Formats: sequence, structure tokens, C-alpha cells
Amino acid sequence: MISWGRNVFYQIDTQDYNRYLEKEGASDLTHLNIQTHKHCCPRKSQKLYAGISRFSPIYKEQPNPHYNPAMPLSPENFPVQLVPDSIAHQLSLALEDIYSSGMLDQLLSQYNIQ
Repeated sequence: MISWGRNVFYQIDTQDYNRYLEKEGASDLTHLNIQTHKHCCPRKSQKLYAGISRFSPIYKEQPNPHYNPAMPLSPENFPVQLVPDSIAHQLSLALEDIYSSGMLDQLLSQYNIQ
């Protein structure tokens, strides 16, 4: 995606990510102006990192009224949240639906992906 100039949304397999870092002798992707969110999702849910650039035209945020600064940062406790009518929010809902409906497990099984 980076080489095609489509640097808006990334989903990186952890093994590929770590192999790339080792090859480049890097500890993260900041040399590519990419921030990686390694702890955005509970480990039990998936082995992928995902994110949308805050500079992307599909990303819109607003203050999170439920944010508690006394609690640790987490996907559920973050200072901002996606604006409900943004494309990024719609994508988030679609991905959550794919995961919670069991469709992801079905696709992984159909294509024999472990």
C-alpha cells in the first residue's frame, strides 16, 4: 500500500511487521511517518494491527464524552472517538460486524487460514 501511494489505512500481520523491522534494523515505522498501534485490540481477538491515519480524508474525530483520564488509555478509553457519519466509523462498524457475526471465522475456514 505504501509503494502504491495509498498510505491511509494499514493492516499488518504481526509476523510480517516484525520481519520487516528486523530486515530494516528498525524498532517501529516512524521512519516511514507511520505510527503503529500495537495494543489497539485485545490479543485474543486477532493477530493484526489496524489503523486509519488522522490525516486521511475519511477520518473525522470528536471528543469522547466517556473518556476517563484517570484510567489507562485503551480502545474503550480514549480522548477522542470517530464521528458517527464518517467513513472511518462506518468501516469500523462493518469490520466489527464481520468479526462478531462469525463471518471472519467462516472466511478463515473456507480459505483454510489459521
